[in-house]
Amino acid sequence: MNISNVKNTCRLGLEANCYYSLTGLKTNDFIENHCSSLHEGKQGLVRAAPATDSLLPKSEKDAALVVFLKDCARQKDLYRGSRLHAIVIRKGSLNLHHNLGSSLVNLYAKCGKLAAAQQVFEELVQRDVVAWTALITGYAQHGHGEKAFSCFYGMQSIGLVPNAVTFACILKACANMGSAERGIALHTEIMRKGLLGDDIVLGNALMDMYFKSGLPFKAKEVFDELPFHDVVSWNALISGYAQFECNEDALDCFEKMQQEGLSPDPVTLLSILPVCGSRGATEKGIRIHAKLIKEGLLEEDCAIGTALINMYAKCGVLTKAHCVFLSVPVQDVATWNAIIAGYADVGKHDFVFILFSEMIGEGIDPTVITFVSLLNVCSQLGLVDDGCAYFKSMHIRYGIIPTLEHYTCMVDLYGRAGCFERAMETIEEMPSLDYLPAWSALLGACRKWENVNIGMFAYQHAIQLDRKTAVVYTYMRDIFMAAGMDEHANKIETMRLANEAWW
Repeated sequence: MNISNVKNTCRLGLEANCYYSLTGLKTNDFIENHCSSLHEGKQGLVRAAPATDSLLPKSEKDAALVVFLKDCARQKDLYRGSRLHAIVIRKGSLNLHHNLGSSLVNLYAKCGKLAAAQQVFEELVQRDVVAWTALITGYAQHGHGEKAFSCFYGMQSIGLVPNAVTFACILKACANMGSAERGIALHTEIMRKGLLGDDIVLGNALMDMYFKSGLPFKAKEVFDELPFHDVVSWNALISGYAQFECNEDALDCFEKMQQEGLSPDPVTLLSILPVCGSRGATEKGIRIHAKLIKEGLLEEDCAIGTALINMYAKCGVLTKAHCVFLSVPVQDVATWNAIIAGYADVGKHDFVFILFSEMIGEGIDPTVITFVSLLNVCSQLGLVDDGCAYFKSMHIRYGIIPTLEHYTCMVDLYGRAGCFERAMETIEEMPSLDYLPAWSALLGACRKWENVNIGMFAYQHAIQLDRKTAVVYTYMRDIFMAAGMDEHANKIETMRLANEAWW
């Protein structure tokens, strides 16, 4: 029998017995005998609840409820958790056991039921740091940063002192908000209280906050101040550098991490493989690939296989990308999208349509990403009818609502073909006109076809959105120069310099 099945069977059986004890119901012979057999056969996997039909003492029942509620929160099992909440209400135990209330707040917060978490919190007679922190965590994790900060300030206003866990949670809210000023203030308070010390979790939260607030150098300062580095802290540093396209720094950290005797985990690899692709670091990517094969990680994680395909494709090594594609145990939609995009990017357009047909034949429905690749290829090849057919099938056949990126692909498709009326109609159909790539695509088409009037129209919209995008000025200048309007072209160039639109 699979060990996970054994664990689940033991847990469910023991939980059933304990549930009967908690609710005051008698267990029948079958349940008692079954729980006893689980107790004898668990082999140390779980600690058995007493297999008896007598009721547990009240203190033990409340403690058992706390354990079960924590388990429900960890698994985000709202159904089981709400049933246990009903037991708490019926027995009037909410304010009689100090951990019950915070466990319920934590359950609802983790499950995204923030109104329920707030309601339970308000019903508590005594709201300790644990309960406040559970509520703050819920708001932080679900994008309600201001409410998280309101709770954070609220707990201090009544004399409660945030602990390291509280600070780690509020830092997450700060990171999601990208609020550098608040983050720096929190960092100062943490240092004043001496909380950082050996707390690697808090250090990692600080690093994440600084990266997301646009201050990578501050994140590195925190990293250097940590008493030791684990895989999580290295991952925070590597992924942060990758997000800021500090690719050399990310690769350097990847090497130093291993020099310290730490092995990269899947999170590390998902951060560093795109860096290898961006840098064209094929040899490093090949070494990582060899390590993945040796450790069998490709068989365990489809996302790593997809990242490898993307890496090889960006390095222009499509043969290796295709070999990885064929070797992954499960070819999900992300894997198909990666190989299709890879062939589209290097101009091997025939393979794009072949692979798309094979993907559909395998019963895998395309996504928004798939259609971006298809529409881009149609645009590059001038396949107007095929592009229109794909665009229509998105909604009609697959129920996909086109995004601004898809509309931009269609503007580019029509524009390249000189179909300006249809390009303009597509722009008018867009859910928002405030999308610079669409106007840039139209401007590019006007440069190709030397269309001054529509070019001026597109240019005016583009600079209203962003006056510092150099390509917009370049396209318009080229259009004027092609039309023999040198004076107008010079004015555009002067405007580019005045607006500091550098390349």
